[in-house]
Formats: sequence, C-alpha cells, structure tokens
Amino acid sequence: MNLNSAKFKFTLAVAIAAASHFSVTASAQTITGTPGTPSATTTINGLQIPVPPP
Repeated sequence: MNLNSAKFKFTLAVAIAAASHFSVTASAQTITGTPGTPSATTTINGLQIPVPPP
C-alpha cells in the first residue's frame, strides 16, 4: 500500500465519520388540539430552555 492510498483511505474515513456525526435527525413537535385555537398545546423535548418563540 503506497502513501497516497493510505492518505486517501484516512481522509475518506474521517469524512465519513464527520458526516455521520453531523447528520442528526430532528424530531417533530407534538401538537394536541386544533392548531390556532386556545386549547392547542405544543410539547417540546425539554432541552430548549427558555422555550424558543413560535
């Protein structure tokens, strides 16, 4: 295995690791009730404090 091949494989492995690290899926918010009515509530995951504006 020559140096260029090893460097390419290392670079490819780092790129794949970085891509998998930054590809996080976001979960959807849960809305109960009819959207737009006073009885509608939204549940967030609790990691956002203070709650972001709608």
